[in-house]
Parts: sequence; structure tokens; C-alpha cells
Amino acid sequence: MSDNHENAPDLRVIDLSRLQTLGVETGLGTSGMAALFAEQMAFQLEDLYAAIQAGAARSISTVAHRCLGSSGLAGMERLTALLRTLETDPVGALRDPAASMAAVERAFADAMRELQTLTNGSGMADVA
Repeated sequence: MSDNHENAPDLRVIDLSRLQTLGVETGLGTSGMAALFAEQMAFQLEDLYAAIQAGAARSISTVAHRCLGSSGLAGMERLTALLRTLETDPVGALRDPAASMAAVERAFADAMRELQTLTNGSGMADVA
């Protein structure tokens, strides 16, 4: 599986305006939405890793779809692109399971680093 989030330089790690809009719509603010995303995605990714390790293409597609919805809604552009690939080509993930899991982990870590930077006072308005 190719590492799509690294091969998509036109995609931002995070679409901040989308995350802020979601924060307003939910009443959680951007910081609250970021925290909720991080918590929920960590659990969902455990399921995705388990499906990849089990070699279960149908489960990979199903779990990737769930993760894709969460990450897309929160504006995680690069992670969303990678998850879309897993959803549509789960067999590709099984060609090199370790690389597939590592690619997802890197994309998630990139998103978490950017969220942490944004929420630690370097410019993310906590609009609620």
C-alpha cells in the first residue's frame, strides 16, 4: 500500500475551518472537538489495526469507513485520504500489513501533533 498521506502534498494535515465549524455546531468548541476526535479515533484505530492483523479485508473496509467518517468530519485531510484508500482497497493493506498500520499511525500522529500545537495557544480560537 502506498503511503497516500505523504504523497498528497496538496492536502493539509487539518482543515482548521472545518474543525472550528464542527466545534461551533456541537457546542464543544474547537478544543473540545479536538479532544473528542483524538479519543474516539484512538479506539477506532485499534479496531482497524486488529482487522489488518487478522487479514480481514471486509473488516478493514468497514472499520476504515467508520474512521473515515470521523476524520473527514473533523477536517483531518491527510488521514482521511489514507483511510479512503483502506476503505476502497483493503486487500492492498494486506500486501504489507506492517506498512499499512505504520502509514495510518503516522497520519494519526501528524494530526495529533498539529492539534496539540493548535490547542496549546498558538492560534486556535476556541469558538463555542
